[in-house]
Amino acid sequence: SINAEYGAYSSACNQSRIHMNADYEHSPLTSPSASSTQIPQPPDQTASPSTSQSQLTWKIKIGYSIGELSLYISSLIFSFYYNTFLLEVAEISTFQAGNILLVAKIWDAVCDIVVGKLTDLTRSRWGKRRVWLLFGGIPFGISYFLLWQVPPFLKDNSTLLVVYYVFSLLFYSTSATCVVVPYLALLPDLTSKYDERTLLTMWRFAFGLISGVISTFVHSKIINALQDDSDGEADSTLGYAVSAVVFGVVIGLAPYFTFFLTEEKPSEDEISDASHSKLKRLGIAIKEFLIELKQIFTLRPFILVMLVYAFCWFAINFVQNNLLFYTKYVLKNQDHFAYMILIVQVSTVLSLVIWWKVSSYIGKKNTFLVGALYWALVALPVLVLDRAPVPIYYIYSFFCGFGVGVGFLIPWSMLPDVVDYDESLHKARREGMFFSCFVFLQKMGTAVSLAISNYVLGLAGYVAPPSDNKDLYVEQTDTVIWALKFLVGAVPSVILLMSLIPMYFYPIDRKMHQEILLSLGRPEPSGEKSPLLDSK
Repeated sequence: SINAEYGAYSSACNQSRIHMNADYEHSPLTSPSASSTQIPQPPDQTASPSTSQSQLTWKIKIGYSIGELSLYISSLIFSFYYNTFLLEVAEISTFQAGNILLVAKIWDAVCDIVVGKLTDLTRSRWGKRRVWLLFGGIPFGISYFLLWQVPPFLKDNSTLLVVYYVFSLLFYSTSATCVVVPYLALLPDLTSKYDERTLLTMWRFAFGLISGVISTFVHSKIINALQDDSDGEADSTLGYAVSAVVFGVVIGLAPYFTFFLTEEKPSEDEISDASHSKLKRLGIAIKEFLIELKQIFTLRPFILVMLVYAFCWFAINFVQNNLLFYTKYVLKNQDHFAYMILIVQVSTVLSLVIWWKVSSYIGKKNTFLVGALYWALVALPVLVLDRAPVPIYYIYSFFCGFGVGVGFLIPWSMLPDVVDYDESLHKARREGMFFSCFVFLQKMGTAVSLAISNYVLGLAGYVAPPSDNKDLYVEQTDTVIWALKFLVGAVPSVILLMSLIPMYFYPIDRKMHQEILLSLGRPEPSGEKSPLLDSK
């Protein structure tokens, strides 16, 4: 029951109030005549930057958001194109491609959690998180480049080619983890405010989605422009390789903007641990690691928000992984793909502002319930979209983007609140471990949905176009067509409806978060308005 956990930090809240009574003439939480939504403020905190003033400068917003380019460009192009690359460029079978992805995710199950813990233990002149960005950006870019190569000396040996993609994917997954986990775990250190975290998450995804609009469009144009059919056979190998160089550079450099434009605030546990030797800290970490995992995975709010995010990401990835095949074999016009993606990304960016504004009035939980239900319903017309005229494709894509936005914004803005909740119970901040779990879910959603999609298409009888087919097109059976319709429409819709269940039971709202901060000795200012309202 959530009541036991809630009682624990409520008790801490009460102790905090007792110690603060000397500093307050009237406590809004104990005075019957006071508003229950106001949090007591010590006199010396009225002008504190961490309370009454915004903690987010333009430098922080822009610097942190640019780092999202590494995460978003790599994951978006991977989700939309990697399946097609393996099946129709590298010419790997559907079952081999599915197995490659599952092997990589077994490694991720260990790597993500370990890296998250290591970032919590890291002590350096640049902080716990930013130092990982400093040394991880370049390997991330290189690993992305290797992911999209078809080595000529391996192309005739399918076994060695599969081994190459297993190891290149392991390298990519590891280097991505070493950048993405500390980057995401940096957010709670940049602001402690309930609504500002939503604001910063909106900025992050806005930068990511805009970069996604550009990268997916440019990626498709590079492939089409460099497709070699001089000998009567269509070959996209060069196009994928050149695109990998272009975006590999962007992915490798983006973390350095976050490194130089943001600054970590040392936490109390970091200061107290500074006197410990490295060996002693390692011993403590090994001893407590399993205990911390148990604490995290029995924390009810975290389990709930993790389930919500998992459902959202699986739904997104079933669409992303199969949309290219859907436009190619169901709509029978692959030329629409790049423009449909462009429209979805633009509408998703616009929706972030709308969902953020809605959440500032009705809260994060209610915003998600409304948005996810809308998204689930709007996914269903995919089943009959092939009967509609072409303009309907683009109108439909625009409305789909509004649903996608809520799945990005709300779960990620809730996670820092869960970190605070955990700190109030266990007196330790573990952003690295929490955010690494989300990164693992993100990569797991991509890989498992790809694997399931490949298995389903293989069982349905999907036939990859032979390399001597200039148009790279083969007429698919009705079974494959319906499989693609369900993978892009019905399956995501059902998954999104499932996400409503854990969100309904999620307990942390604005009032509860204020009480959590009070128990930690970091109360928000009395009567604080949302950042949106403050900007008016």
